Order: sequence, then C-alpha cells, then structure tokens
Amino acid sequence: MTIGIPFLAVLLLSLLAYLATRALIPWLVRRQVVDHPNTRGSHTRTIPRGGGVVIIVGGISLALVIAAFVKVNWFFVIAALWGAWALLGWIDDLVDVPASRRLWVQCLLSVLTVVLLGWVDRLDWSQEGAVALGWLGPVITVIGIMWLVNLTNFMDGIDGLAVSQAIVALLSWGFWFFMLGGNELAWLCWGIAALCYGFLWLNWQPAQVFLGDVGSTGLGFLFALLVVIGHNRYGIPVLSSLSLLMVFIADAMLTLVRRWRAGAKLSEAHRDHYYQRWVDNGYSHRTVTSVYGGMMIICSLAATLSLMMPSITGLVFGALAVSASGLAYWASVTLAKRVH
Repeated sequence: MTIGIPFLAVLLLSLLAYLATRALIPWLVRRQVVDHPNTRGSHTRTIPRGGGVVIIVGGISLALVIAAFVKVNWFFVIAALWGAWALLGWIDDLVDVPASRRLWVQCLLSVLTVVLLGWVDRLDWSQEGAVALGWLGPVITVIGIMWLVNLTNFMDGIDGLAVSQAIVALLSWGFWFFMLGGNELAWLCWGIAALCYGFLWLNWQPAQVFLGDVGSTGLGFLFALLVVIGHNRYGIPVLSSLSLLMVFIADAMLTLVRRWRAGAKLSEAHRDHYYQRWVDNGYSHRTVTSVYGGMMIICSLAATLSLMMPSITGLVFGALAVSASGLAYWASVTLAKRVH
C-alpha cells in the first residue's frame, strides 16, 4: 500500500465529517438540541449542540473497520467502551442528566475500562526513575479517566478550542504510536484528527454548531484511553501524555484552585476559566483559540522531546507546569488591569 492511499482516506474523512455535520445541524435545531445564551456561556445567540456525535460515530466506525480488516481484536473493546461513554454524553445533550447520576455512570464506565484495558501502574520521571503505584494504580486510573473526561468538558467553552486540542493531541499521539510500531493505532488517531478537522470548519468562530456533551465527553474519554493504552502497550510515560495535554490541564486545574481559594462552590457552573476571562475582556474566540492552539503545539513538541529523551520526562512535565502557572499569573494581572 502506498502512503498516498491512507492520506487520501484522511482527506475523505475530513470532507465526510464536514458534510455530515452540515446535514445534522437542521435536525438538531428541529429537535431543540440547542444552547441558549446564559450567564455561564460565552455566546450571545442560540446554537445547536451535539454535533460532536459525527466525530464519535466516525471514530467508532473507523475503529471497527480496523478491527475487522486488520484483525486488531482489542479495537472492538475500544469501540464498545467509547460508544458507551458517547451514549452517556448524547443522552445528556438530549435530556440533561443530573450531575450526580452522570458521575455514578462515569465511575462505572471507568472501572469497566480499567478491567478490560488495564491501568497505570507507575509514573516514569526519567529513564532510571519511576514511582510504582501498586494497589493505588487502578484507583488512580479510574479517578484519572473521570478527571480527563470532565476536564475536557469544562474546557469546551468557546469556538474551536476543544477540537483544536483534539487535533494537536491526536496528530502527536499518532506520530508516537507510528514510531513505536503501533501503525493501526496511529492511523486511528490520524483518522479521528481528520474528522475533528472537518468538524472544526463549522465550529470555528462564528460557530454554527457545538460539540455538545457527546463530543466533549467522547474526546475526553479518548484522551484518557490513549494515556492508558500508550502506557500499557507502548511504554509511553504517563507524564509525556499529560505534558501533551498541559494547556487544558493547567487552565482547568489552576481555575479550580483559584475558585477554591476564593471560597466559591466548586460544583457550581461558572465562567472563570482563563480562556473565558480573555473573551470577557474583549478578545475574540478566534484570537483566544489561536493563542491556545500555539501553546498546544509547544506542549506537543516538548512532550515529543520527553518521549524521545526519557531521561528528561519529569523535567519537561515540571517545566510545562511551572510555565503554565507563570502564564496564568500574568494573565490574571493583565485581565485585572483591563477590568479596572
């Protein structure tokens, strides 16, 4: 098989995602699967949500095709688990599942994921040093899966942001798996990135459709899945994968810490994320997403370096975390000056 045929397939997936999303939008509007303007959102008009189902259905279909034709049987497990998570998000888009019930289902699905695909048993800081997690490994992995799913959901708040993170991360993971001999998983990542790119054309400012919970939940679970599979099957350090996602992780976690210090109720919906505060201060969704996209690419390059040079894995992770904290502090000061 020449290299041109797979890349032609990737281009075709982008086009199909674009056309399928365009066809889905009128149906979402008719069914009133929409987000109305509110004090927690960053939009001033009603926009259909749930368009991310195109990415998820396309990705699951691609996984099933690979499983059937390349005989990678554990891809059937990926497709089944991913479908269950996406179904939960889709139901939430349609009927707004109570948060407590949603978390219980997420916990059960996370446990099932660990049972079927394994868990993170160590944290590799360098080529010589690692922290064994022992019996805490399965527990931390279950919590980590739920954390990444909800973190991605929190960060899906302005046009193109979550889909941009997905494209950068999936292209990077695809390159990693390809270099480590996981060709089937590499092409799955690149194929889903292509689906995200097709969707991005309609999610870029001004957005015509949102991912919805089906999209953000599905992508968040995919991130968690690739962290676990990369660790268990290909020896990719968890810290390298987390470095790849550092932009989302830093914004979400620093916002959580800031709200905790301010005495805010952490379970309440809010618009305190840094990307939301930039938009509130007059910056366009396009500008903020582009800036975040640039930082995502920097994190991708740094994470790839940590994978190629295992001796500096912990150093790269720490440097990105410190840099993110410094940028967040600078952003807080800058935004405060603009407000006053």
